[in-house]
Amino acid sequence: MSRFQVIHIKEYTRDEFVKVTIEQLDVEPDFARFIGEQVWDRKNHNVRDCVRISSMCQTEEDVARYLRLGGGGGGALAVA
Repeated sequence: MSRFQVIHIKEYTRDEFVKVTIEQLDVEPDFARFIGEQVWDRKNHNVRDCVRISSMCQTEEDVARYLRLGGGGGGALAVA
């Protein structure tokens, strides 16, 4: 018998993901929204990656460059 119980939680919708991102990041809401949308659109639905990106990037251009170079999520966000 396992000490851990598995709980299945429904995945966020895009709007929910962006809302959670805005609530969790300590940046301007428009910048948080941009990060959340960019991460979601790259098929990565992990808010932790949004937190990481917000701590390393200061502008939307920084975010785009970071994602273009494959940052955020072990390559899951890499853009060709």
